[in-house]
Amino acid sequence: MKSEDSAVPESFEQEVRECLAHLYDFTAMQSDPLVHKLAPHLSGLERIQTARKILIETIERLNEAERANLQSRQSRLYNILLLRYIEEHSTPTVLQQLALSERQYYRELQRAIWILSQLLWEHIAHTQGGLEPTHSGSISVQSEIERAYQLASAVETNLATFIATVLHSIGPLAEQHGVIVQSDVADPAIIVNI
Repeated sequence: MKSEDSAVPESFEQEVRECLAHLYDFTAMQSDPLVHKLAPHLSGLERIQTARKILIETIERLNEAERANLQSRQSRLYNILLLRYIEEHSTPTVLQQLALSERQYYRELQRAIWILSQLLWEHIAHTQGGLEPTHSGSISVQSEIERAYQLASAVETNLATFIATVLHSIGPLAEQHGVIVQSDVADPAIIVNI
């Protein structure tokens, strides 16, 4: 999830994603570039433990809502990261526990990793002074969550146009199978969010 006003490089977001994928793998963490950025003045086991602690504490910052409320919009991003990476549950288990479709899960996971990347980038900028922070002052976790939802907000479209486009796309396949698909939209001016 990249926006034009974000100062966090896509490569950094990818580093965050890869580091999360092997959060408890000592061998992989030894050579992980994000681990070196999070704890540059340390080495060995101490570097890995410190980097892991920073990652987990940053994820915990996303926990604005009650832990028990797995369905709130604010806590969903936190719970996805918690269940998938900290507690190491499989994707199907996370989908079931959070009652999410697979598509929604991956969309929310992308938002969560994007926000986590923003927060980690800010952390590195403040602790090492070598990088430009993304915003002046500290990033408010709540404002980053809201910003992520705004960037990926629903797009309004005319329902009749949308259905006509879908029917045009599936027309040849439907014809091939001898299926007739038609639509009668009562009010062609209906606008929906997709």
